[in-house]
Amino acid sequence: MEKLDAAQLTNEQIRVRVYEFGDHFSAAVEQAADEIMNHTSDPIIRRQALLWKMHAIPASHKAIFHSDPVVSLIDIWALCVQMVHYFTEGVGKNLFGQLQPIAIRASEHLIIKIKKVANAATGRQDTDRADAFFPPWIKEHPIQDHLFTRVSTTALLLEMKGETAKGAFSSIVSLDETASIIAERMTVYSAHMPKQARWEAELLYEDLINSTELVKALGNVDSHTKSIARLASVVEQAPDMLRQDLKHERMAAMKDIETIAMNAINKSSSQMKDLIDHAFLRGVQLTLFLGALLLGCVFIIFLFIRKKP
Repeated sequence: MEKLDAAQLTNEQIRVRVYEFGDHFSAAVEQAADEIMNHTSDPIIRRQALLWKMHAIPASHKAIFHSDPVVSLIDIWALCVQMVHYFTEGVGKNLFGQLQPIAIRASEHLIIKIKKVANAATGRQDTDRADAFFPPWIKEHPIQDHLFTRVSTTALLLEMKGETAKGAFSSIVSLDETASIIAERMTVYSAHMPKQARWEAELLYEDLINSTELVKALGNVDSHTKSIARLASVVEQAPDMLRQDLKHERMAAMKDIETIAMNAINKSSSQMKDLIDHAFLRGVQLTLFLGALLLGCVFIIFLFIRKKP
């Protein structure tokens, strides 16, 4: 790619490119996670794939919505490098078994894409110099778990600023959020929240159907049903006295089945109630969050209007 002078791109142009990459990041992670789930019936791997997209995508949203677009660029770039390290050398290197290459390929593809964004925004020289800072920083600050909890990139940014004082990465100064940033954030969150709620419901469903206690209870029901079938076969050939004894045995077995079935149903009902309560809570949180963002946007617009002569 031909080197572009950083001055050719304004902050707003950089911001737009970072937002576009954020959409690409979300789509790539979701597609890779779905591909893993479609190729396995292993409940543990399916659960890990759900957790990946449930937590990595919100982490990317947090990274791209800094007030300074250059900060956003560095932060989302760092997340991509962290994710590759997580799936190749970190604690997530064995999450998906034989399907691990799917996650690795998706993560490496994202690094290629974000480097192209950086080249366009700052020029190849600044991009190459910045790229050299990531490996040692990632080793000291890896992703620790599936929650994708991350250490702030502030220290890394300050180090880059000192090294590239004459380059585009030295422009890390803005702290004010504009109305357009808030509006974009509202749009992204509004589009993502239904997916997030659906994934959380899928996770609860996966946990429910793979519950050890529930599977054990249903297994006991099946075992008792087969026992009754064998008893019926014996009864047809047994003397009257033995038949009477077996009748009592069958009644006791039926009572056990009824007890086990009721326990399983009660447990399922309780878990479904928890699912409904959780979905309702997420709905309330989403409503409050969007309301707060809308009020903030209106307040900022009001301030802008007041400042006009």
